[in-house]
Amino acid sequence: MSKTAQAGATAACKKDEPVLPEIRCKRCNRLLFKGSVIGVEVKCPKCRCIQCFGCTDGKAAQKIQ
Repeated sequence: MSKTAQAGATAACKKDEPVLPEIRCKRCNRLLFKGSVIGVEVKCPKCRCIQCFGCTDGKAAQKIQ
């Protein structure tokens, strides 16, 4: 198989995959992860901002700096 045929096959596979939402840091806009979660707390490796996604309690929401 030629390189162009392999590249075309790879591109075709990626089109069939579902597009996951991008979750970015609210402070520096760095991509933190792709996908959806029920609840997660993430610390941005670039700006060290702690963020909570999908959290419903007030304490976790206050951690966003």
